[in-house]
Amino acid sequence: MDGTIIDSREAYVLTLVDVSRELGFPRTRNEIEEKMVPSIAGTARRVLPADEDLVSRAEKMIRRLVWKRAPSISLCPDVEEALDGLKRKYPLGLLTASDRTLADVALGRLGVLHFFDEVVTIDTDLPTKEERYGHLLCLLGVKAHQAVMVGDTPSDVEVAKKAGSRAIVIYNRCSWQWGRKKELLDSGPDAILSSLKDLLTWEPCR
Repeated sequence: MDGTIIDSREAYVLTLVDVSRELGFPRTRNEIEEKMVPSIAGTARRVLPADEDLVSRAEKMIRRLVWKRAPSISLCPDVEEALDGLKRKYPLGLLTASDRTLADVALGRLGVLHFFDEVVTIDTDLPTKEERYGHLLCLLGVKAHQAVMVGDTPSDVEVAKKAGSRAIVIYNRCSWQWGRKKELLDSGPDAILSSLKDLLTWEPCR
């Protein structure tokens, strides 16, 4: 979701500014933006002192508070057109590291929640991304080898490959991996596209 469907970087940056200040380790917007990675806990580790209890507290606070920043979240380029075209041909599922509240609030406000047949969020009672992906495929009634995972990080590619699915990476300024394209290439995706809309003309999806 984040980095492929919605541009949520601003919401997370602003939330991290608030959380770091509340925890007694205030960080500026620029300091946080320079250390952002596609993981809430990972970013907290880079931004805050080396203390796992502190990181855990920060992660819980961020997940609890970020949905209040939903008004600053916007759609990535061409998303609505892409989802409309894909929905006409395929079942669509959403796997996200955000919680259900943020997914429903953000995607509902932006008018794209209805495109997804199933949504699996991080607060689903399954501990790993691999298990949540498998659960999503079961809900959709799709075999792993029939599915295409669309994401924006090397971990998305890894999950897809382990399951036996194809993996597509979207790389543009919405991506949490922006500026680190080599890491994406090294992860071995089936393709790297500049927009979700490019899926409509990607040969296997035609």
